[in-house]
Amino acid sequence: RPTERAAASLAGEGDLDLDEYPEVEDPFARTVGDHRVSIYPVLSAVLATPVFLAARAAFLLDETGTALCGKWAASLFTAVAAAVLFLLIGRRHPHAEAATAAALFALGTSMWSTSQALWQHPAAVLFLCVALLFLALAEQDPAWAGRAAGIAVRWPRRIPALVAWAAPVAALLLAYQWWYFGSPLRHGFTGSGARFSEPWGQGHLGVLLSPAKGLLVFTPLVLVAGAGLIAAFRRGERWPAATLGSAAVAHWILMGRWSEWHGGESWGPRMMTDALPLLFVFLPDGFNVMP
Repeated sequence: RPTERAAASLAGEGDLDLDEYPEVEDPFARTVGDHRVSIYPVLSAVLATPVFLAARAAFLLDETGTALCGKWAASLFTAVAAAVLFLLIGRRHPHAEAATAAALFALGTSMWSTSQALWQHPAAVLFLCVALLFLALAEQDPAWAGRAAGIAVRWPRRIPALVAWAAPVAALLLAYQWWYFGSPLRHGFTGSGARFSEPWGQGHLGVLLSPAKGLLVFTPLVLVAGAGLIAAFRRGERWPAATLGSAAVAHWILMGRWSEWHGGESWGPRMMTDALPLLFVFLPDGFNVMP
């Protein structure tokens, strides 16, 4: 729970180090100079800080307090992500179908389990859902394409706008890394590239079919969503279906090579959580072809 501690530190002491939390041990924190620092990106902690500040007025941010605040913040991120997914699907399908898909996404997948503590997944999925909504809006107004990734082929002239929108967040990230890690290009996972060492096929099959970690075991709805993606492609929505499908496959290939594809001491396909919105956009299409 280093991300929860980082949020509590920002709320209580105005910094993001973990010096006051010696219980956060390696490999989840690293000693850099005179400070202990989380290995994880800190945007989730920064976004959660208002929740911690509000709770701090009511109770202590001790072990239980930080756990509660982390759970509330993660649940909030997941709820907003589901709401954005509802807006996105509601542009293509009746609102009742969009509401069903959004509810299944929030409560019937690993989004539910990862919202029980301040993992990185809820905030990452939230911003992915926002990006997907912008891509959908860009089909009617290309100006929105300057606010989401994955546009180089479809709207290449919007790449400068994308860079402009991303620059402030990128600058804050580089400043954080410079301050805490001594270089804007160093981060908590620096030097871990060698950990993409899982034999080809082993992690890929595991993350799909393992009885304890498999996506198809815990979330068989992705089969329905996959059928919907194929149906949308055949119906003529080739660019969005091919783009989102390729992104989901790329994430699966990357995670299958990660030496901890299993996600550590947890049940379910945690490491595939971030790919779920890419598929669940097409869940209503899947129900239409697989009633």
